[in-house]
Amino acid sequence: YYQEMAKTDPSYHLQIARVHKAMKEYDKAIEVYNKYLKENPNLDYDDKQLVQSAIEGIYYNQKRYDLLKEEWTKGIKKDPYSSLALSYHLQFVEYYLQSKDYDNYIKELKTVVRKFPGTDMAANALGNLAAYYLGYGAPDVQTEPETAYKYLVKLMKEYPESNWAKNKESEYKELKEKFGEKEYEYPEFTPERGKKEDISKIKIEEPVIVGNTPITPVKD
Repeated sequence: YYQEMAKTDPSYHLQIARVHKAMKEYDKAIEVYNKYLKENPNLDYDDKQLVQSAIEGIYYNQKRYDLLKEEWTKGIKKDPYSSLALSYHLQFVEYYLQSKDYDNYIKELKTVVRKFPGTDMAANALGNLAAYYLGYGAPDVQTEPETAYKYLVKLMKEYPESNWAKNKESEYKELKEKFGEKEYEYPEFTPERGKKEDISKIKIEEPVIVGNTPITPVKD
């Protein structure tokens, strides 16, 4: 029935994919989901993300993390300065933190600051960088107080009204007493070349669970 209806209404491909998923025919389900995305390039953000989340949910449930990361990487390369790309960078941040791959965790946080200045998530990333070097959430990592202070200086200067700035005010004052007033350079945050859309007003909500996959929605 769904196969026949899909010939005139592409949305029925989603029903076909769900049937394959229910029958544990996961590769077939992914094939149908991808076919639907390919045949409907003008889907709005929410619809596209819903289908993408279903694909990622299958990979997540099957612990096929390499394929999951491939999906995120493809999404970033397709439109590297989009709100969708930002959500994938945040997925990588969470993945690397949970897997204790701290080098890549730091790299992704810096990427968010560099590629998406002016957003709540850039402030969030700076706060997380400072927290990391203060030893929060990563007890097996040696602390680097001045490195933490360096990121707090940028946070306080560029994002003074952010929640992270308010939450880290006591740590900032304590470190300021220790290291004094300093002007730091941040070559790691030099903006990349390329077209960047105006996403300064985008808000990132707390991650929600879609298909057992942590998906961070991005809303205008």
